[in-house]
Amino acid sequence: MTASLQSRSTTAESAAVQPVIITSMPDNKDAELALAFMPESVKTDAVDALAGSEVEAGGRESWLWIPASFRALRNANYRLFWASVFTSNIGSWIQTVAQGYLVLQLTNSPFMVGLVSFATSLPVLLFSLVGGVVADRGDKRRLLIMTQSLLLTVTMIMALLTLTNVINIWLIIGLSVLIGTTNAFNMPAYQSILIDIVGRRDLLNAVALNSAQFNMSRIIGPSMVAPLVALAGFAGCFFINSLSFAAVIFALFTIKIVNSNAGRQPTGSGLQNLKDGLAYLRSRPDLMMLIAMAAVLTIFAFPYSMLMPVMARDVLHVGLPGQGALMTAMGVGATIGALTLAAKSDYPHKGMLILIGFFTFSAALLVFALSTNFYISMVAMAFLGAGMITFMASGNTVLQANVPSQMRGRVLSVWMLCNMGLVPFGSMQAGAVAQSFGAPLALSIGAVVCAIVVVVIAIFVPRIRTLSTAAVGM
Repeated sequence: MTASLQSRSTTAESAAVQPVIITSMPDNKDAELALAFMPESVKTDAVDALAGSEVEAGGRESWLWIPASFRALRNANYRLFWASVFTSNIGSWIQTVAQGYLVLQLTNSPFMVGLVSFATSLPVLLFSLVGGVVADRGDKRRLLIMTQSLLLTVTMIMALLTLTNVINIWLIIGLSVLIGTTNAFNMPAYQSILIDIVGRRDLLNAVALNSAQFNMSRIIGPSMVAPLVALAGFAGCFFINSLSFAAVIFALFTIKIVNSNAGRQPTGSGLQNLKDGLAYLRSRPDLMMLIAMAAVLTIFAFPYSMLMPVMARDVLHVGLPGQGALMTAMGVGATIGALTLAAKSDYPHKGMLILIGFFTFSAALLVFALSTNFYISMVAMAFLGAGMITFMASGNTVLQANVPSQMRGRVLSVWMLCNMGLVPFGSMQAGAVAQSFGAPLALSIGAVVCAIVVVVIAIFVPRIRTLSTAAVGM
């Protein structure tokens, strides 16, 4: 906790009250009494340690051999959660690629493709900070069950409208707004619940493995779109995505979750809670710079995904199958990067990984923007994926490791706001440039801006290079 949020224990108090080590959850009066008389700064670490110990005791199966590089998967609860989210992400990628091509087919307008992306991301900009407050104040499991159920319902409606040939661009935009609003509350809870599933010791490994499954789904999902569209149409793709949310809902009802924030939820008004979270970030300029880097990447580099159908059809002339292959190449690169990070999750110099990932993303995007050769573009996309996941996973772990658990939802909501909430601005600027001057120039401008920013930060903000996860002893 920082001084701006809670007064620290005095020197005399710290000397008088020694840290208490508890090896099991406080199921008896003695343990509860010990916690009650701890100073708040010691209690925070003790409860976090308790959560991690309970998760390990309840979630590990000694008979299942899993390499140390993937040690978070030794936790049975995390394995089920990981597998369910992997299934859901495959469905989401199927819908993302199919929907982009459907919009292009309906409108023949890169601008309208960008407008749909804007409609999905604008609610994240408006509501993700509120979502972070809700995640810190309430039951994350219950919140996730609600948001996943809503996503299942909305995507099922889209599938039915497409099946009956009622779908049009305005219905797609309207449903995209509903999906984005739900995600604004879903994402902070999803990100911050990981520590409650795996405990603190395996948190960094779990984040890297989450990145790995996300990018493996990026390989599998897009590669399935062309045959699925040929077999079942766009409606079939949307039905599959809708059903995939049921896997996450089942896992959330099944797994055991230890709430590391129990008894430490913020009190007072939601507005005050939000102000406290932002005040904490203002007290950490190093974390603010990291979040600002994510904002630059979102506005100037992430529009590549929105313009992918245009690049595939009009520049590389490979159509929907080629678009799937490009997304697959990116997924391969990102998966390799994520698995490498999982294997090296104890590497201390996370700040250097953040800078390397950011620059690699920028350089690969420039190559992709300038390429008219399909195979060169595939190689560029692979490097783009590796750079993206190196930046995103390293940044995510640094944030989680440096933030108190009772602030985690709010801080991660700011991170998610900059990673997704600012997408509307990137989508609109890139869509407008692409409409007037072509998609390659739109992507080239973004790549050059990002490359300049990371070089300037690396030279003039040396504190970024020293970011690590040492703050929580990991």
